[in-house]
Amino acid sequence: MYPMKDPVQQEAPVPAEESQVFQSRWGYHSVSREDFVILKALHKRYWRSVRLGAEWTRWARKSPQNRVRRHRRTVQGAGRPHTELLGTETWLEPPLDPKVHDRGQAEDFKERPARSAMHWSWLKIPLPLALAHQDYHEARIPRRSPAEVRKIDMRPYLDLWALIG
Repeated sequence: MYPMKDPVQQEAPVPAEESQVFQSRWGYHSVSREDFVILKALHKRYWRSVRLGAEWTRWARKSPQNRVRRHRRTVQGAGRPHTELLGTETWLEPPLDPKVHDRGQAEDFKERPARSAMHWSWLKIPLPLALAHQDYHEARIPRRSPAEVRKIDMRPYLDLWALIG
């Protein structure tokens, strides 16, 4: 493979022209390799922020006295196996991605009286990051001819990469 710079360390490249199609060994692509690496990193960041938001929402749904993790162990004894409690620990607040999730939204979420009915998607993810998730899948699939390639505008992603990358 070709040597690649880490996407975190590289500067945001200038977007390619709209009509440009890139050819690889496998077919035609809508973005260059450098732009694809940025889309891939944004895709990874999207799913990371979804997971962190879901974990934080599971934590926020619980009352403070119920934010406890119990550690158990299965014991083989006479008769059927059973579990015994080894100890408990307080479930600390999970971190949110500070460059993706708005902390004010999270604090407002905690204060809502009917928070058990709320869904984790209430913690909004910026639209360009959600669209990067879709365009990543489009960019990674090679097409047989340049006419089949759907153009991807990289400008919003490069701006987003400059902010959160």
